[in-house]
Amino acid sequence: MNFSIFPSTIFATACGGLFLTCSAAISFSFSITLADRALLTSAHDVSEGGLAVALAECTFGQSTERPIGATIDASALGLPQARLDLTLFAEQQGTVILSAPEANVSEIRSLAEAAGCTLTAIGTVGTDRLSIGALLNEPVSSLYAAYSRALPEIMEQSEAAAAA
Repeated sequence: MNFSIFPSTIFATACGGLFLTCSAAISFSFSITLADRALLTSAHDVSEGGLAVALAECTFGQSTERPIGATIDASALGLPQARLDLTLFAEQQGTVILSAPEANVSEIRSLAEAAGCTLTAIGTVGTDRLSIGALLNEPVSSLYAAYSRALPEIMEQSEAAAAA
């Protein structure tokens, strides 16, 4: 199991970011421990659409009236240049993106180490754009517009095709 943590600016903190990797056996209890100790701001799985879609969905939050973007260091993710599509869009059961205030990162690192997990910085939260290195740099509002109209457009096309 992999976890990604990028501390958020929701609490007006200066932020760094982390990428956490643990075994599947440890991940479930570890994420519950973090939640029980109120160390997290949010959590999102990567099982539908892969890492890029999950990161985009994280930026949408409850609405796009106050978008919270993220700047992700693609090199920190270890993206293989030959198959960026696989890394960004592969659906991974058990991979979770977590956000936490900077003040909690030290405790999360200690708990991760005790659980046998490793951490690597990946980025920050706090703009109105989602940026993944040089691969993506789009306003959250544009991403949300494309995301929210995709299924209705597919349904309309299917209905039109069925009627023809």
